[in-house]
Amino acid sequence: GTRLASGATRGLPPGTVRLDLRRAATGLLTAEGQADFGPRNRLSATARFPRGPAAAAPVEGTLDGALDLGVLSAPFLAAGADRVTGRLTLGLRAGGTLSAPVLAGQAQLAGGGYRNAPLGVAVTDIAGVLRSDGSVLRADLTGRTPGNGRIAVEGTIAPFASDLPVDLVLTAK
Repeated sequence: GTRLASGATRGLPPGTVRLDLRRAATGLLTAEGQADFGPRNRLSATARFPRGPAAAAPVEGTLDGALDLGVLSAPFLAAGADRVTGRLTLGLRAGGTLSAPVLAGQAQLAGGGYRNAPLGVAVTDIAGVLRSDGSVLRADLTGRTPGNGRIAVEGTIAPFASDLPVDLVLTAK
């Protein structure tokens, strides 16, 4: 698809989405996709199922790209006082099986910020990493608040565990 648009959400940059799916007689299923929205937003993804998709069958996948959070969030926040900025860089990998995935790679945020002037909330210089380590995600984010304050979030999230355990510590000074 090209020049994708939605009447419900105005203000998103025009985009192009490409998806290529292939299935071989041996059962091999591959998928490759790419999405571009404006000059600073690009995602590419791949998935490979050597024996076809099944809970116990092996899978390999990637998600790479870079996103401008300000450009992508602005149309959704336009009616309110919230403002978001930042650059998100993705380099994620998945392996294992669908029933027991193994994650690798990371998502990195730089130049992030959140402001809501009517409420007097401002967090700037938000930066950090969300790293995958097998079945656990490790978060390490920091930011600044007015008056030389600092805020940090670190800990783990287990997205595939049955009760989705989250162990995050928020430190604010």
